[in-house]
Amino acid sequence: FMMRKLAIQMDGYISKFSDSPFALSLTGFYYMIKYQMLESESDLELSQEYLLKSHSINKKSIFKISDPLQIHSNTVNFMHIPIVYFIQEKWDEALEWVVENKHMACLDGTYTCLDSQMLNLIENGFYQSFQYDEAMELIELSLSRSEEELILEGKDLGVREQDYYRYGMITMKLGEYKKAIDAF
Repeated sequence: FMMRKLAIQMDGYISKFSDSPFALSLTGFYYMIKYQMLESESDLELSQEYLLKSHSINKKSIFKISDPLQIHSNTVNFMHIPIVYFIQEKWDEALEWVVENKHMACLDGTYTCLDSQMLNLIENGFYQSFQYDEAMELIELSLSRSEEELILEGKDLGVREQDYYRYGMITMKLGEYKKAIDAF
């Protein structure tokens, strides 16, 4: 009953603010949460539709407007659009979307504002798809984070294990055996 009530409120909200990137992102996020609870494919499709519509609006104006809600919607989109693609098992589309929109990931055009979990998710996608240059960029960013930065995210140095492993595997595949041994 609560989900139905919330769905009605979301429909009213989106009809009132249909061109707002923030409203669209929030609605997309709502449908993703609903999908996770009920596993309805239609909810996942609605989530993707709203998130991509919000992204389309943001892409046209993200560097022209400094509206905090628009900036927040951009963050929500960058964190959730790849996840929707991953859930749909559209790995290549997810990674293509990330590469095409890297300049929108953070305000400085890099991945530096992404948390460890999101970095690891995208890094894993690149690694599994043999896109080693992109994976290495994310691995090096992850490894450059200090212990204090990780603690602020609620993580410890243990999150680096996977990064060192992947760094070692990639450098080994590239024939840089000394770096690979050091990483392992």
